[in-house]
Amino acid sequence: MSSKKFLAGGLVGGIAFFLLGWLVFGMLLMDFMKSHSDSSSGAFRAEGDMVWWSMAVGNLAYGFLLSYVICKAVAHSVGGVFKTWAITPMLVSISFNCIMYAQVTLWDTTGMVVDIAAMTILGGIGGAIIGWVQSKV
Repeated sequence: MSSKKFLAGGLVGGIAFFLLGWLVFGMLLMDFMKSHSDSSSGAFRAEGDMVWWSMAVGNLAYGFLLSYVICKAVAHSVGGVFKTWAITPMLVSISFNCIMYAQVTLWDTTGMVVDIAAMTILGGIGGAIIGWVQSKV
């Protein structure tokens, strides 16, 4: 595994996930996800109370996770990377969502299914971006 490919892919992937997450969850699905969550629990921070360093670290970690898997998967095309990262984030999201659903009342099953679908699509797009960046390094 090339360190340059891993680092470049992880950094660009983290930035892409931050921006894609803002677009999808912060704009397109915000009202829908709120309507399918338990807003009475007080679990969600107001936008002005977001902990931005934590959001940045989380997105970078996800970018580096994808970059690592893509390096190890030896996917040689953007389409191959998209397939790898349409499956991997789907499995990660199913795992996270089902465990959280079992333990807390943040959202209903509709919100959970939409979150899994959105994260699968974001993962495929982000993985394709990472694969493209890695092919250029």
